[in-house]
Amino acid sequence: LMIRNTDDDRRLFEDVSAKVHQHLEKASITTLLLIVTDRCNLRCVYCFENLQKFSKRKSMSLIRMKEAVDHFLGLDRGEKTIFFYGGEPLTEWENVKQCIQYVRTRHRNRKVNLQITTNGTVCPERLIEFCKRHNVGIAVSIDGPAEITNATRRSPSRDLDVFQRSFQLLCDCRDAGLKYAALCTISHENAGHLEKIIDFFIAEKITGLALNLNVRRAGESIQEDSSFWDDLGRRMAVQYQRLMANGVFEPRGLSYLRGIAEGRFTVAECDAGYRGQIVVDPEGLIGPCQAFLHNPDFWIPIDHKANIRSYPLWLRFSQGTTLEIISCRHCPFVGTCSGGCRYNRNDFGQPNPNFCCYIRSFLYHTLTSLERR
Repeated sequence: LMIRNTDDDRRLFEDVSAKVHQHLEKASITTLLLIVTDRCNLRCVYCFENLQKFSKRKSMSLIRMKEAVDHFLGLDRGEKTIFFYGGEPLTEWENVKQCIQYVRTRHRNRKVNLQITTNGTVCPERLIEFCKRHNVGIAVSIDGPAEITNATRRSPSRDLDVFQRSFQLLCDCRDAGLKYAALCTISHENAGHLEKIIDFFIAEKITGLALNLNVRRAGESIQEDSSFWDDLGRRMAVQYQRLMANGVFEPRGLSYLRGIAEGRFTVAECDAGYRGQIVVDPEGLIGPCQAFLHNPDFWIPIDHKANIRSYPLWLRFSQGTTLEIISCRHCPFVGTCSGGCRYNRNDFGQPNPNFCCYIRSFLYHTLTSLERR
């Protein structure tokens, strides 16, 4: 697409802005995330919720889970997704299990995707069998081989081998034909081992892989480190091509590349940026994003009569697009990156400078390499 003059540039900007806002108005709430508990049996060094500092040590009652599910599924008749999240949700397995059974019986005529997000170290008896019978996916947090996973995903108990437990669960899910995902967090602590991490997932044929960047922890401000993130973007571009060559299509990186290839404008990295997500905390309050669990300003009581998507709190998340950030408008990837996670910003009205360095480097080096081929 060639822009011949500033008038063309302005018209294109206005056209894209109008289409984005139309899309946001038509979007619906598709995702419910239940923070089953804010307790966790691990002490991960990069925990984005920073639970060691902010956990209230609360768990959600089964009654609250059912109320949240009924409210969510009562919004409209479209396809929905429910995540059981934490803390570590499998420490509350009996309530999670009963809630899943409730969804599959009470709402048996609805298309509802269910997923448990776990650190993989708590494995209730017959978990795999139950999840397969009720069509529940499992996402397991694991950061690569044993020496890397155990260095960042730490247990207070010396008797617990975090890697062995999480990897076993991942393999059990795959062998049972269960829908699964390996959630790998790339942080300052393990970024130097990126090639070794990717080697592990390729060698073990873990095709359901999601890479998450640890840019910020709850209660901490952003510290700019452009050289680190620029270099990580370059090295990630190399590893991402290795993943694709081995049949692993990591969803976040793929979404960036598809945005360019298909000429699509990416509004947000997740459903929160589309006003499409409800998160319920252990005490029954609701908010747009689980990353703000520590901040009471992002949580309100459920109002069954209100249109949640029109609430100021939800509007705030959808208003932080790159179209509305002046400094983003001159970036060549303005329509691709979505401005990064809203949580990973000191200010909703400004992008995270570290993420900007990363995404520019990742896309530039990936596209340059593909062009050479």
